[in-house]
Amino acid sequence: MIALVATLMIDISVVRINDLINKDFIPMQSRIILFSVNSSLCLLLQYIIIRQVKTSVRTNRTLKVRIFYLISLTSLCIMAALIGFVIFQIVSYDYFYTLLTISIESISYGTAAALMIWLSFLFFSWYKSNHSLIVLLYFISILVIAFNLIVTAAYVDAKVNDRTSYTAQYVGGSADNSGGQHLGLQYIYRISSFMSYICIWSTTVILMNSYREKLASSIIYWIIFCLPHVYFLITYFYQIILSNLLISYLEVDPITVSIVLGAFLSLSKPIGGVFFAVAFWKISRTISYEKNIKTYMIIAGCGIFLIFSADQGEAQITGPYPPFGVATLTV
Repeated sequence: MIALVATLMIDISVVRINDLINKDFIPMQSRIILFSVNSSLCLLLQYIIIRQVKTSVRTNRTLKVRIFYLISLTSLCIMAALIGFVIFQIVSYDYFYTLLTISIESISYGTAAALMIWLSFLFFSWYKSNHSLIVLLYFISILVIAFNLIVTAAYVDAKVNDRTSYTAQYVGGSADNSGGQHLGLQYIYRISSFMSYICIWSTTVILMNSYREKLASSIIYWIIFCLPHVYFLITYFYQIILSNLLISYLEVDPITVSIVLGAFLSLSKPIGGVFFAVAFWKISRTISYEKNIKTYMIIAGCGIFLIFSADQGEAQITGPYPPFGVATLTV
């Protein structure tokens, strides 16, 4: 799990700071090697995790674990083949088809959305049997996340599709070439991203409130759950919040400030995912006497962390070469 997170951070950080550093800082040949090795390692680690999850969950007719396993594995194999073709094209022809990144993103987000919708209906079936508020809230939260995944895929694919049919090495910085198109999709994407965050945050707070006495004091409890809000606000409104603070440093060392800021912003979703995952990990400790449920809580915590960490589709709009960030999307 830690190794997979490391590959994600390398993958997405290169995209974030690509236009902030000298293009000769990492030679193109080294970039291609880094992209190939990191992407291959990311795919291998995902396969190991999928196998581990399958062996950790007891098979029963309700969960249909084998179906989840086959869907995930089939999706991963297809995306691995597409990434392999991307690497082959880059090494052999110094370009790759833009359609390949669109296909990888569509398959990954499509699979994730389908599984999340399936999960939401499981929550709804559970709610009909016990009418628990927290179960109803998770049904809504998961459904909103699934909607956000669908909108993200549609928005990013539309933007990437506006680029040329193939992407090659270029001089200068990367940019969005869509010319301000798809504004409607962009607004829906922003709103759905905000709503998915708010829904899962509210639900997690209510869930954790039931275990608050076993977890921490009231002050520590609310500090922990207010921190994601602070980070969320900074990353969305950093130009307003940090402009006065950074202006003096930008005049002295703009490169260093840009790199630090880029890295800071690239961590926004993983850090948000960590806070939501902590809820499940903490609960797994309080119910350690129930071995199966403890395992499920750990898996759920890892899953909610990964789905927020890997939701980095917007990075592909600028058409990075090699396509760093695309391996992250496969998660």
